Amino acid sequence: MRILYADTGLRSLEGHHASSGVALPTAFRRLGHDVTVLGHIDLLAALEQMAGAKPFFRVFTYGGASDDPIAGWLTNFTAAVDATMADLRRAWTEFGPFDLIYFNSAKPAQIAALGLWMKRDFASPGAAPAVAVELGTEAGLSRNGTGAETTFTVREPTAVLYRHATERVGGPWIARITFLAMTAAAAEEYSFILAAPVKVVPLPQPLPPLRRRRAGRGLVVGLLGHQRPDKGWQFAADFVPLVLGRYPDVQVIAQQSDPEGMVEATERLRLLAMRETRLELLVQPAVGDGWFALLDRCDIVALPYDPARYEGAYSAIVGEALAAGAPVVVPAATTMSASVEAAGGPGTMFREWNAPAIAQAIGDAVDRFESLADRAHRAGLAWRDQHGPDRFVAATIDAVGLGGATGTARRTTVRLKRGLGHFFKRRD
Repeated sequence: MRILYADTGLRSLEGHHASSGVALPTAFRRLGHDVTVLGHIDLLAALEQMAGAKPFFRVFTYGGASDDPIAGWLTNFTAAVDATMADLRRAWTEFGPFDLIYFNSAKPAQIAALGLWMKRDFASPGAAPAVAVELGTEAGLSRNGTGAETTFTVREPTAVLYRHATERVGGPWIARITFLAMTAAAAEEYSFILAAPVKVVPLPQPLPPLRRRRAGRGLVVGLLGHQRPDKGWQFAADFVPLVLGRYPDVQVIAQQSDPEGMVEATERLRLLAMRETRLELLVQPAVGDGWFALLDRCDIVALPYDPARYEGAYSAIVGEALAAGAPVVVPAATTMSASVEAAGGPGTMFREWNAPAIAQAIGDAVDRFESLADRAHRAGLAWRDQHGPDRFVAATIDAVGLGGATGTARRTTVRLKRGLGHFFKRRD
C-alpha cells in the first residue's frame, strides 16, 4: 500500500511532530507499506535525514503571516487552506497516487484543505483515497458537567474553525476522513465540534526503556519538552526553589527544547541555576535515543500544565513517562489525570494552577515515591501492551477500513489510478 505521511508541523527537532515523524513512517514500513513523508518547507536537514522526509508544505500548522489581534486567526486560516490545498494537489501529482493519506496533528486549516482538495479533484468521496487525520492538539472547547449532563462551550476561535471546516467541506466529503484521537475525552470534544465520529486509538509515541525507579541518594525531578505558556514554564522559577528548599536531596532537570521560546522565563531559571547546583537547565532539543536517555535520568516527571487547556488535549510526555516507569505530576480533571488513574495511580495531581500548588504536588510525589514507583513500573509494563507506534499504525489502518491491505495487496488499484487518473478527477 502506498501511504502519504503529511505533517505541516514537521519542521524542527522539538515536540511530538519530530518523534512521530521518525517513528510512525518506520512503523508503517515495518508492515510492508511504501511511505512518502512530506514535512514543512523549512524542515531541518537533520530531521530530514532522521525521518526520511522531504521539505514541502508552505504553511506551518501553528503560524501565519497575520498577527492582527481581532481577525488574524481568520486571515491565517483562509491563507493556510488555499496554500495547503495547492500543496496537496502538487503532492498527489509529484509523488502519488496514494492508497492512504495520513495527516499528523491536523488543525482546522489542514482538515478544510484535505476535504476541499478531494472535493475538487475526485468525482466522488468513494473515488478519493482513504484519509486518516490525527487530532493531536485541542478542540478549543470548555467542558461543563459530567456524564450525560456534559455540555461544551466555545473557549477559543479554533473551535469555530473546526465547525466551519466541516460545514464548508460538506458531510459526504467529511465522512471520507477518518478522525483519530488519543483519549476518550478528546474524541468526545472533537466529535461534538466536527459533527463527525472520532475514533480513539493507541498513543503513537515510541516506547522508551522501562526501569523500576529507586530512591537512591536523591530523586531527580524532570521538567521536560517543548515549553510553552500553557505548560506552566512561567511558574518554574517560582516552584523549583520551593521544592529544592523543602527537599535537600532532590535535584531538578529543567529542559526547554525550543531555545527561542519563552526566553524571559528561561532566563529566570538560568539565574537560579547559577546559584543552585541542584538545578540543571538544558536549553536544547533531545530526540531519539537522546530523549530516552534524558527521560531515564528522571525519577519523577512533573507536567505543570494548564488544567483548562488539557481538559481535552493529550500530552505525549505523560505517556512516555508512564511507559518508562516514572511517576508523574499532572493537573487534575484532565486527560492526563485520567491516564494516571487508568494506569493505577502512579502520580500526584494539583487542582490550582499556581506555583505553590505545583510545588505541593511535586512534594507529595517525593513523599510517596516508593509506592508511586511500584505503580509506575506496573503501568509501564501494561503500557507496552496497549500503546506505541506499531499499535498506533495498525489501529489507523483498521480504522480507515484497509486492515486487509498489505504492502503489495493494492498494487493493481494503484496502477489503474496511474493509468486512468483523469477518470478520478472531477471536471468543473
